[in-house]
Amino acid sequence: MNSNQFNRFNKVYTALLIAILSIIASGVCAGNFFAVGDEDLMRSGNPENITRNLDCSSAVAVELSIWAEIALEGSTEGIPDSCNSYSCEEWNESGGEIIYELQVDQGIILHATLFSESDLDLILLSDCDPDLCIGMASSEFSAEIDSGTYYLIVDGYLGESGAFTITLETMPAWLSQEACDLATPIECSSIETIIDSNLFEQPNLIETAECSGFLERGGEQWFSVVLTDTATVDISLTQLFFDGAIWMFNDCGPDAECIAFADNGTIKEPEELTWRNDTGSTTTVYIGIDSFAPVEDSWGGGFSLGITCEGIELPAFQSSWGAMKSRFR
Repeated sequence: MNSNQFNRFNKVYTALLIAILSIIASGVCAGNFFAVGDEDLMRSGNPENITRNLDCSSAVAVELSIWAEIALEGSTEGIPDSCNSYSCEEWNESGGEIIYELQVDQGIILHATLFSESDLDLILLSDCDPDLCIGMASSEFSAEIDSGTYYLIVDGYLGESGAFTITLETMPAWLSQEACDLATPIECSSIETIIDSNLFEQPNLIETAECSGFLERGGEQWFSVVLTDTATVDISLTQLFFDGAIWMFNDCGPDAECIAFADNGTIKEPEELTWRNDTGSTTTVYIGIDSFAPVEDSWGGGFSLGITCEGIELPAFQSSWGAMKSRFR
């Protein structure tokens, strides 16, 4: 396997998002849970004597709604170990636990980042039960969760304890309507349309969806194309200085569906995406150009977008006979 092939499958995404343009990253996906940077993490198995006496009666309540940004601080020093094993991973979590009760009022994408000088881990539960584990991460995760009550645990690997800070960020669990409102319409044809643009300081409206395999933490530029039935759109993303990605949605809002996605390369490598409209009717698709992490400046965020359509049915020309005659006088 050459270095480019290795990089494609081993992206490492650090907590220092603004510095990621020079870093190769990796993300692990388990359903709707992405543990960032844990693909090559070496952890020993469960302890010989498993204890799962998790008590959430003293959990710290945290209310979460969309576009929240919350910082939590605490320490597991001197906290007794009540639970040293969770169903998600065979990790020895024999340190003491701090528990947060997350009260979620609607479907969201939750991004949690743990900062600590000690070897602490994050565990997300769908209830106060170690067997109802959604996912575990050594420092950072993103998860799509519905409304309800969840439990976020800070636990110590191999008995570790210490001070920590957690940042919680949320966004809608669907493509925001703002993406469609901001989309630049493209009149697509068999002649390639070339657009030179930039991702610097663009809003971050989508990070993950069922069609994607990575977290895309950068801001996006959005475009829209109208495709008649059986028409095909070909998209190329070139001349970029970041790790690019291409989204395609059929709408915005809770009922929007991600119909195509591409992130096959790493930094500066081009991306391509092709989609055929087999819906049986004319469809407007929304195309988002994204990056694996926020770009640091306008130079680093530049890109060239090429869009070509085949099979577009042009509307029938309708005009009065008088108008037709006037064109030939």
